[in-house]
Amino acid sequence: MEDGTPLTRGLVCFETDTYRARGTLTADGTYRVSSEKANDGIPPGTYKVYIFGAEAPVEDTEGRMRDARAVPLVAVKYTNPDTSEITVEIDAKTKQFDFQVEKPK
Repeated sequence: MEDGTPLTRGLVCFETDTYRARGTLTADGTYRVSSEKANDGIPPGTYKVYIFGAEAPVEDTEGRMRDARAVPLVAVKYTNPDTSEITVEIDAKTKQFDFQVEKPK
């Protein structure tokens, strides 16, 4: 996140015109990218990156949904490959990418 705290819920997605892969964020903000098989990574190339992050809907004390809407954790521009403005070049040596995103206004 823009304040340095990790995003701990959501997906990081990598996309070209012909290929898509994604990684599910973990509690420490890390992710492993998968496309066809778990943790299989992605081939070298230039990718648009977009990120989804949301808090789960809230339950009341009796287990009923108090607020059925998920609360977004990242600004909406990052949720679309055409508006996120994030691109990366991945080569055979690439092991990690960290991204700075803004919170919703």
